[in-house]
Amino acid sequence: MWKLCNVSRNQYFLVGLLVGFLYSYYMPQDLTEIVTECPEATEREHLLAEDAKYGSEFEPQLNLEQKPMTARKQVKNIVRPRYYYTELGIREKLFVGVMTTQENIDSLATAINRTSAHLVNKIKFFINADNVKANFKLKNIVGFTDTRENLRPFHVLKYIADNYLDDYDYFLLVSDTGYVNARQLRETLSHISISFDVYMGTPHGTTFDEEEPDRPSDAQYCDLHAGIVLSSSVIRKIRANLDWCVRNSVSNQHNLNIGRCVKYSSKIDSCQSSWQGINVTSYKLNSYKIYRDLHMIKHEAAFNRASVIYPITTADDFYLLHAYFSRVHLEQINAAKEQIHQEASAISNGTLSN
Repeated sequence: MWKLCNVSRNQYFLVGLLVGFLYSYYMPQDLTEIVTECPEATEREHLLAEDAKYGSEFEPQLNLEQKPMTARKQVKNIVRPRYYYTELGIREKLFVGVMTTQENIDSLATAINRTSAHLVNKIKFFINADNVKANFKLKNIVGFTDTRENLRPFHVLKYIADNYLDDYDYFLLVSDTGYVNARQLRETLSHISISFDVYMGTPHGTTFDEEEPDRPSDAQYCDLHAGIVLSSSVIRKIRANLDWCVRNSVSNQHNLNIGRCVKYSSKIDSCQSSWQGINVTSYKLNSYKIYRDLHMIKHEAAFNRASVIYPITTADDFYLLHAYFSRVHLEQINAAKEQIHQEASAISNGTLSN
């Protein structure tokens, strides 16, 4: 009997051990293990419990004590240019600066303005302003109170550099005795790269002066009467060396003073009559009577392709030359239109009509 009771106890012990093992196997994991394995889920459940505790209208309170307030960085306002082409770096092609006198404002300068201003991007007339009248009809005049003639080109260059350097690709300096064939000049400059320093025109050609034998030669420098073309990069270099140019202006010869300044600033030794296979030419008149000689010189190729024609001594000659070149330009347009019409007719097998 005692043995049977002992066996029953052993059976109960084994059954209890088995049931305990199975119970511990199927029970959920401990809460600390859940937090360790999935903290986000536990935090979400905790927040849901807090919402249920305080209600749906609970508003969090920020504790800013003992936390230094850092000042916000002030946002700088972006200054935008007034015009889009300034922001994009787009520049106009040609600025024309005419060196004239008060006596010629109402005659030669006005004629240049009427024949060229509407064909170039900008034109200015530069004079010495020692006794400037206020009733000039011409408005785009710049006067310099420093009347020293040898410094006038540098006043012009400084004015251009300070006001128009970043607005134009090329700058033409010319005296008031030169007719500017603006259409021809713009067409020529459009084929020249603006990535290079340009100092173009017609060499003056004077090698020796018997009256001033000690005067430096300006033969290799561009003639102001025939027009001097400067790129914006050269103007920028001149501005950086303007003090040297002023100190070394040796005479009243503008060709020489400008040429020496360009040579020192940009290392261009002489006037360039051709650049990248493109010629900027001028035509020097042997006679001052355009109305008499125009019917002869209009057949010369050098005259028709010239960008500047000089010297012109009367306003009427400016208008006569402008009428001639305008008529030539109109004939070229009509010829181009006719050529396009013929090509279009050939493509359409004659189905096009006027």
